[in-house]
Amino acid sequence: MLMIRRLAASLLAVMLVAFAPAAFGLQPDKIFTLSMSSVSLSGVLTATMTNASPNGNSSINSATLTLSSSSTGAWRIGTAASSTGTVTVASDGLSLQVTNMSPVKPTKSFVVTIQLAPGTVACGSSGTWTAVPYTGSTLSGDTFSFASIQDPAKLTSTSSCDGTLACGASFPAGTHVTGATRLPSNKDGSACVLVNYDFNDNVDTLNSTLLQWDASTQPGAAFQYTVNWQPVLYGSLTPPPVGQTKVAWYVNGVLTTPAPAQACLSTSPPTAYGTLTASIPDGAVTTIYIGASPPPVNTPITVDRERMVVTGGSAGAWTVQRGAGGTTATAHSQYYADNSTPKAVMSNPLPLDPVTHNQMQMCLIDEGWMTVDASKCVTPPSPISSSTACVQKSSTVFDLGYGYMIGN
Repeated sequence: MLMIRRLAASLLAVMLVAFAPAAFGLQPDKIFTLSMSSVSLSGVLTATMTNASPNGNSSINSATLTLSSSSTGAWRIGTAASSTGTVTVASDGLSLQVTNMSPVKPTKSFVVTIQLAPGTVACGSSGTWTAVPYTGSTLSGDTFSFASIQDPAKLTSTSSCDGTLACGASFPAGTHVTGATRLPSNKDGSACVLVNYDFNDNVDTLNSTLLQWDASTQPGAAFQYTVNWQPVLYGSLTPPPVGQTKVAWYVNGVLTTPAPAQACLSTSPPTAYGTLTASIPDGAVTTIYIGASPPPVNTPITVDRERMVVTGGSAGAWTVQRGAGGTTATAHSQYYADNSTPKAVMSNPLPLDPVTHNQMQMCLIDEGWMTVDASKCVTPPSPISSSTACVQKSSTVFDLGYGYMIGN
């Protein structure tokens, strides 16, 4: 009888240990959190997994990440990379796995950077994710559970942008911007596709604007718009202190130093002179073959992203200076990526920076000022002098490169 009692007590102790976490609301000893970022215009987002386990022996060594749903049903993973381990994306684009990771110990994190497949992300759409980390390096061993501190909102990524544009489409861009249009042609002559964009009108607060678009889908997109800057006061006996407009643009994710805006070389947007009739084999050749007559000497042209300057030639064969304006002289295929559409040789309205002599990515088509009601000035004197006026500057630009503008 005593042995039976002891056996029952032992079984009860085992059951208490097994069911204690559930009975007392305790968490499993292997827990984690997941934080999904918003989606950039180019369809990039990050997933940050943090090992929240209290047990020092519970390291994450592999994991799966799954797109459980998207609001449009169209989201797909294109490519991905991890701060540790090897990433494999499933053929259906709905999940990925990270294996053979360096151990991610408690309180430590790892980050997976995801590029969603081009054309699958619409502005305002969202996707919800889930994950399963493992103690083994090949999706083996024990699994981790979500920690009780997991914020459900952190499992959803949202693509925040203003809209999607076709070539030639106009778009709303803020209360201080008029005439905002995506130009009829891309600056490199490539075929137009729909592109997500975002325009920040910060004239009221910073007297600046910023236009961004999905350059991974359409790097050659080109735009035109007019910005009406903050009105300022000036004495009628002196020139209007409207200040010099400055421009900058993003290069590899880094904003260049703002520089004084320069006049465009032409008020016409990029258009095709003709198309290549032969490939350009390298960056050294100075004769290119085009099914058209050349424009005047010293006219800048563009093939792909390379700026060239016409030095002479005749119908069908132009002589050029290569790699002008800080661009790279390189080989060019006769055709675009479809291997059937001849590549366009485009006009180029962009000026060179007078200091660096590099090609700018924005330029002024028109700029001027006008007198407006004094009540519109930011800091009108009280009372307004009879010799004081309120003036407002307006700038119209070609924006061919993720443009940032400062009014004064």
